[in-house]
Amino acid sequence: LEVIEMNYDFNQSKKEYREYFAQKGFEHYIFHQPFWLDAIVGEDNWNVILFKQDVEIVAYFVFCFTKEGKKIRIINPQLTQFTGLHINYTSEQKFKRYSLEKKVISYFIDVLETEKIIDLKMNLSLDINNWQPFYWRNFSETTKYSFRLCDISDIKKIEEGFVQAKRKNIKKAEKEEIQVRFDLSAKEFYDNHKLTLAKQGEKISYTFETFDKLYNAAYKNGCGRTIYAVDKNNNLTAALFVIWTPICAFDLISTIDPDYRNNGSATLLVYEMIKHLSGKVKAFDFEGSMIENVANSFAQFGADMKPYYCISKVYDKQALFLTKCKGLIKRTLNHRV
Repeated sequence: LEVIEMNYDFNQSKKEYREYFAQKGFEHYIFHQPFWLDAIVGEDNWNVILFKQDVEIVAYFVFCFTKEGKKIRIINPQLTQFTGLHINYTSEQKFKRYSLEKKVISYFIDVLETEKIIDLKMNLSLDINNWQPFYWRNFSETTKYSFRLCDISDIKKIEEGFVQAKRKNIKKAEKEEIQVRFDLSAKEFYDNHKLTLAKQGEKISYTFETFDKLYNAAYKNGCGRTIYAVDKNNNLTAALFVIWTPICAFDLISTIDPDYRNNGSATLLVYEMIKHLSGKVKAFDFEGSMIENVANSFAQFGADMKPYYCISKVYDKQALFLTKCKGLIKRTLNHRV
């Protein structure tokens, strides 16, 4: 592994990666699953670098990109908390943890930088707590935070961790005869999210085409469901789209109708989904937010605040400037139309 291949075989790596996940996919986050990557960016817009010990995959570095002529911009896709690095730490490793991380990350960067890259910006999973080897290679970093219930096996214990306000919300929802239902269609969910945002003067940030692909991929692979609340007049008051593999679930998208914000239905949905997943999934992640009131709400569920790293690097300043100018012109023309 000391010699870096100038023509790294990404096609072979992706083939091996798909085979590996067909066998051990349940051990990894949903955002690293090939079916998720195919759905969010398309089969031709992601790649993976493998670090192997003999025939065993010790680590991988998966990344998504957009194409700008013959060059690429490495991105963190929409509705995907992280991509990036994963290392299988086992007692059988020949390296100590620190030296393994250093060797693995250095190798990944060496291979990655044989590509024609304009810039890179991506999040690493919460499990990665060492970005120092990236720093040594002139990457920058911004720390972000998510909120996670690390063990949802004991529902009684989870409920005891809720602050009083969250418990009151659940009781209020039950008192107002809020009904909890599953499997709102992709179109109904998307339209409801679009409507509830419009009521608050905001626009939805993703297309129905994107959401429909993720929705169908999650349902097809048994890794996601919608859950929603209706009041006694059959008004849809809140909904969640939650995705998972056995190691962790993610509250990917939440919709709350501002006309019914105070009926407690949003809290009830979170509680019911956690109960639904308990015994099937180890942890429940509320997804990250740097918005104060959103972060406060997640913390009130008793979730632990967990840091994760957003790493970035500019390789070609001129190409980046031209790309941003083209993007600005395109958005301006679309706005005028």
